[in-house]
Amino acid sequence: MAAENFGQKPRLLMAAICERAIVGSDNMLTIVRLIDVVTVSAVAPADEMAAAIASLGAPVQGTLVLVFKGGEVDATHQITVVAHTPTGDVHEFPKIDSVFGSLIPGAVPGSNAVVNLQMSIKREGTYWFEVKLDGETVTAVPLEIVFQAAEPPASLETTEAQ
Repeated sequence: MAAENFGQKPRLLMAAICERAIVGSDNMLTIVRLIDVVTVSAVAPADEMAAAIASLGAPVQGTLVLVFKGGEVDATHQITVVAHTPTGDVHEFPKIDSVFGSLIPGAVPGSNAVVNLQMSIKREGTYWFEVKLDGETVTAVPLEIVFQAAEPPASLETTEAQ
């Protein structure tokens, strides 16, 4: 394939989960703290912890950052993110219609997408975030959720009366 053909259709440049992403006034991205594992802690005996978290759900937040390059200037493409849980459940996030562009005339056009991942986690395991461009899967990004028992704060421990 000749080098000039690489930009004919949009290509995924980056897909990552981070704590947060800042989009500057110049549309430049700052990615804060890349993550691929989240530890969820609960004050419960180890053998009861998974059931305790499953009954309530643990809030987990993150940001999925997607960067595409290539294609035509001013072309609109649809970005879809689909979450796949360890149990096989599927959740589709709202679709994003993204216009590819460039601030520099003649440069390769591109587009950034920032997707807030606010979830109520009930199971540990690997959660996959499938990324589609115009209905075609371009990648999938994993996020591992691990449950861990936490020690109760000293103020919650009971003491015996003397």
